[in-house]
Amino acid sequence: MGRLFVIQYDQTPDSRIFLCTICHTQFALRQEVVSMVRTNESLLLEKAVNVVVDTPEHYYLEDAFDNIEMIEADVHCVGCNMLLGQTIIAVDSFHERLIEGRLMLELRKLLYWNGEQVIDAITLLPPEPEEDD
Repeated sequence: MGRLFVIQYDQTPDSRIFLCTICHTQFALRQEVVSMVRTNESLLLEKAVNVVVDTPEHYYLEDAFDNIEMIEADVHCVGCNMLLGQTIIAVDSFHERLIEGRLMLELRKLLYWNGEQVIDAITLLPPEPEEDD
């Protein structure tokens, strides 16, 4: 195995960075975020650094409207090898094309440098909407 190079961003008051909860390896800048998904408490990223991507596997999902075939691979932290989420390599459903080629990482496994301090990334999710009676 070759030598491991880890990309390190400057943690300045102007930077916003996602990190590993275990080893604090940095993964992505805030501007790489495509969206935060409340339903599965995940972060959809355009790209990330300091991750290892496993061998792709086929998955078949059934929902109320469609049978979806996906090719995805697990994504691990390069520092501690913790499973962070998946990268979606290909999707055959028109409705799921937004996630194709992107990384979906679990927020509960990430920390966030907000320019002043490191916080749990899960706290970045907007509050649940209140139900009207």
